[in-house]
Amino acid sequence: MKLSLLSKFTLVSFVLMAIIAVSLAWGIQQQLEQTALWQEATSAADEVTGILNPNLEKTDLTAPLDPARYAEIDALIRQNILHEHIVRVKIWSRDGLLLYSDQQDLVGQSYPLSDELAKALKGQIATDISTLDKPENAQQAGAHSQRLLEVYVPLRPMGSPQVLGAYEIYHDLTVVESSAASISRFVWSEVGVGFLLLFGALFALVRNA
Repeated sequence: MKLSLLSKFTLVSFVLMAIIAVSLAWGIQQQLEQTALWQEATSAADEVTGILNPNLEKTDLTAPLDPARYAEIDALIRQNILHEHIVRVKIWSRDGLLLYSDQQDLVGQSYPLSDELAKALKGQIATDISTLDKPENAQQAGAHSQRLLEVYVPLRPMGSPQVLGAYEIYHDLTVVESSAASISRFVWSEVGVGFLLLFGALFALVRNA
C-alpha cells in the first residue's frame, strides 16, 4: 500500500522529533545529575576541611600518626564528620601513604596513587563513583552495598599555603540518587509533553495546509 504524502511526513517527522526529544532529555538529565553530584561533593569537602584543616599540623602528614595523636584525630572525625551520609574518611600523604582511616588497620600502608588522588594532591577537588574495587577498599567492599561518592580534597593544614596531602571522603549517594530520580522523572515528563504538543501542532498545521 502506497503511503500518502501526509502519512510519509507524519512518520518521518515523528521519528526525527522523537530522536531529538530523547537526546535532549538525556543530555539535560545528565547535566543536572552531574551538577547535583558536584554540589554534594563540594559541600562534603567544605565540611571536612573546615573541621580538620585547623586541627592538623604539618608533622601529622609526614609519617603514620602515633597512637595518642591518632586517637585525637579519630575522636574529632567521629564526633563531627562521620554521620549518616559521610561514612568514611581517609587522610593521605603526598606519596600515597595512608596516614589516617577510621578503619585503623589500614593505616600506615602505601598504595598507588589513583588519578583522583593525584588530582587532589595538585590542588583540585576530584570525584569518583566508587565500586570499592581499589586495593585499599578490599576489606570494606561488603560493608556498603550501595554506591558511594568518593571525594578527594586537597589538604592544607593551618599555616600552610601548599598542599601537603589529601582527604578522601566516602559519601552515601542515597539522598542524591533519590533527588536524581526526581530530576529524571521531571525532565522526561516535561520533554515528553513538549514533544507531543509540538508534534500535534505541526501535524495539524500540515494537514490543514
